[in-house]
Amino acid sequence: MLVGRTLHHNDAGQPGAVTYQRLRQAPRCKEELYGLICLSLTTKEATISSRLFQWVLFMDRLDIQDLCIATLFSSTCTDRMKAAQSVSSTAFEVCRVLLRNGAHLGNRDSHGRTVLHIAARCDAAATVEVLIEAGIDVKSVDNDGETALHHATSRSDVPTDLIQCPMGQANLSDLGRRVPDSGTATHESPTPAYEGESARLDACETSLERQDISSKNGLSTRQEPLLPPEVEQAGAPLQWLSSPDLPDAKHVKVLVDYYFQNFHPLRCFSFIHKPSFLQKLDYRLASDPGNDALLHIMCTLGAQFFTLEYSDSIQPLPTSFVLKAGSQWAKRSQRLLLDNTSQISIHGLMTAQLLYDYALRMADFTQAFVLSALMARMTQALQINIEYSSNILDQSSNASLSATDRECRRRLMWSCYITDVLCSNGVEQLTLISEKHLKIQLPCNDWSFLHEQPCITRTLNGSPLDFIPCSIIPIDIDSNMGMLAYLIRVLEIRRRVLWYIKNLDQAMLPWLPDSEFAQLDQELQTWYASLPSNLRFEASAIYLRKETWQLGALCFLHCAYHQTMLDFYRIGTPELFKLRSPFHFSSAGNDFQRHLQYALFKEARTLAAIIAETEQHGSRMIGDTWFPTIAYESNRVMLFYLTQIADPLAANKRDLVLTTIPYLQSNLKALKTMRATSALADSL
Repeated sequence: MLVGRTLHHNDAGQPGAVTYQRLRQAPRCKEELYGLICLSLTTKEATISSRLFQWVLFMDRLDIQDLCIATLFSSTCTDRMKAAQSVSSTAFEVCRVLLRNGAHLGNRDSHGRTVLHIAARCDAAATVEVLIEAGIDVKSVDNDGETALHHATSRSDVPTDLIQCPMGQANLSDLGRRVPDSGTATHESPTPAYEGESARLDACETSLERQDISSKNGLSTRQEPLLPPEVEQAGAPLQWLSSPDLPDAKHVKVLVDYYFQNFHPLRCFSFIHKPSFLQKLDYRLASDPGNDALLHIMCTLGAQFFTLEYSDSIQPLPTSFVLKAGSQWAKRSQRLLLDNTSQISIHGLMTAQLLYDYALRMADFTQAFVLSALMARMTQALQINIEYSSNILDQSSNASLSATDRECRRRLMWSCYITDVLCSNGVEQLTLISEKHLKIQLPCNDWSFLHEQPCITRTLNGSPLDFIPCSIIPIDIDSNMGMLAYLIRVLEIRRRVLWYIKNLDQAMLPWLPDSEFAQLDQELQTWYASLPSNLRFEASAIYLRKETWQLGALCFLHCAYHQTMLDFYRIGTPELFKLRSPFHFSSAGNDFQRHLQYALFKEARTLAAIIAETEQHGSRMIGDTWFPTIAYESNRVMLFYLTQIADPLAANKRDLVLTTIPYLQSNLKALKTMRATSALADSL
């Protein structure tokens, strides 16, 4: 029981505040697992059982997974405690004590298993001997007609098909399927199909708390040498990545190419016109590359993906080395930017945006928070929130800026807007960029941008710009908009969803048909239904986007939607999320709350399925800094639902657990992969 007592309190003495990092460091044996199980049965904190189960999954031990399922998901606390004590390989003395104090040998759990069945499955030979001596019926069968002998010869009853098939045989077309209003875990049997942030700065105080994540959340601050010993011994082919100066022109061009292939398509970072940039690159390298802040941070981000591919295809590298590749150039870029704040420029704002993302990758949330504010002020100084000219189609020969340059400005403004949405997280006092001040049209599709073809698109409110004559507005205006436009739209809805969640005391009851909840829910469903076929998360779109280096962007688009739905539905689970003014669901709203809870669970599974499918196509595809948080939140919701909400007496409870395990494991696998591109992933 030492482990149970140790994990029951955190450093502040708060019960139940067990960190996942400490569970990972716990000794990996059944005796100590027994202590953890006993702890999970005696505490009222929901997080204990959830994190215990996640720790077991992290260990990837099927025999202990089975033990955990048997003890955590049995019908009664008494059954669970007896099972936990009986299966421990050193608990036969405890078993004797229970028998002396009147424990009944014939007690069965919800699957009809006696303690003999469970002890036999876990190879607890000493416990089996004690039970036989006490007169337990060795011929008794469980609900599946199996005796203890059957259990002894099959160490794990987690069927292989249930472990491997649900993710592999997923139906991509079911991603957007709504949960029926009457659907609950007991009414609708879960299928193995793909089903349709708690943001980094949940509030001002949350952002300040996460600024010290390196010391509070177990993230190692130990300084490691930039070049690992195995690289140095191999002749240091990557030595140039540790230099404080940019490498030669040949290597710079390689890094820039990796930047455009891997980072440029993510989120809304495609504000640099690649052909124009490459055309001027030789001049930039010949003039004064040492003072080019934008080029420095582009090379840093390109270096991460370059070393990631090097590690996957040539020689394995430590994730810490991949993460820190080119870090000296990022420091140089930041110094150049901050030393020249008196000269605000478009290139300076681009640099700040890329430095913001790099700070998130390094888990330096203080720096990211400050940079986000700097970017907002720079957009105001540059006035890129309004159209540079009314000549949208570039019909004037004396335009001072080309149509391509103006599109770059628009995309940069929208990129800063997305940063503000994700950083402010619905908190009004943290919001620095308001939608009502954005007097520009949405980005055009990538083909038009690449080929420098000006076109008319919609604004954020859905209509074209007011000054555009109706005669030149195209009939198929939506075809002029691409993935970025749809992403901006869903994130605008997300901002209103998060504001709604933080102001529930001002909202109508959510189950009313004219409530704010019903209106936002309809907007989200309408947005999803409006996606063209080439933007749906289906096999054809996946391979199309992979071919154009946009699979990561497609994954981000759908994760943004489903994470917003997950955050939206959390109002039905106030025990898991810290809601300031949670609804009190009366008898009239109980069915609605159950619907929300099951919908929340299905959204979490959908997020896991999307990330898993994307990760199969290459680790670089899940390189966005939001993905670690999304994967963590997905697991958190699934574990809470399984351990605290789902009815333990439901006939499909065990199947629900077993079909969810692949989703949990895929998220853990993705988090391990993302450690190379995000320091936050290591602490989660």
